[in-house]
Amino acid sequence: MNSIFHQPHNSKSNYNFNSTVYNETYWAPHFHRGLELIYVMKGTLSLTVQQMKKELTEGDFSLVLSNQIHSFRSSKESKTLVVVFSEDFVPKFTSLTKGKQAKEISFRVNSTVANLVKEYLTKEETGILMKKSCFYAVCSEFLSQMELEDRRDKSDFVMGELLDYIAEHYTENLSLKLLAEKYGYEYHYLSRLLSKNYNINFKELLNSYRTEKALELLQETDMSITEVALKSGFQSIRNFNLIFKENTGVSPNEYR
Repeated sequence: MNSIFHQPHNSKSNYNFNSTVYNETYWAPHFHRGLELIYVMKGTLSLTVQQMKKELTEGDFSLVLSNQIHSFRSSKESKTLVVVFSEDFVPKFTSLTKGKQAKEISFRVNSTVANLVKEYLTKEETGILMKKSCFYAVCSEFLSQMELEDRRDKSDFVMGELLDYIAEHYTENLSLKLLAEKYGYEYHYLSRLLSKNYNINFKELLNSYRTEKALELLQETDMSITEVALKSGFQSIRNFNLIFKENTGVSPNEYR
């Protein structure tokens, strides 16, 4: 299996929104809690979602559901809008698709919805109500066109539970054994699920979240490196420096 990575910054709740227009891009297999809207505005894009693959062409939309492993590569001189947004924007859609997956990858929308997306979802400053209306318009098209089926396993649901707990307790001394006991799973089941489905272990998942928190603190505060390490959940400066450099390629001091 290809190396798979988790995107903590796209796994946040509280109306998290991240919109980017790419002219040419490649993303290796990854997953996150947020929903991901992909709109090919020009050229083509090769998209893989779980085990499904498809070449998307101009005008195609795709909606990647929570914690689905996906990757894509666009053609040269292409233009693709990628919007990752938290489930808070569309709670009704989230409840309707919980435990489900689409049998196809792509769908089309009418010109009115496409124009809404181009006009409003390309701008970070768009108000929350307008964002909601755009997302629900796309989700409505998705539900009307895509046939849903039960997900083949419950790995996405279990991953959601793990990510939720990490988000609330990342500064504590967490272990996979502790979470297995809390949610009533066997330790070895969780370990196999992370390894087989996501090619990651619990420590790597936890450290990726802690590193993301450290990046935020280094960018947004004047905290010392020691304070950043402790606030991010790392138990020692040595451990923090080592893991931070493994995940980012630079030391905390170099990053700052």
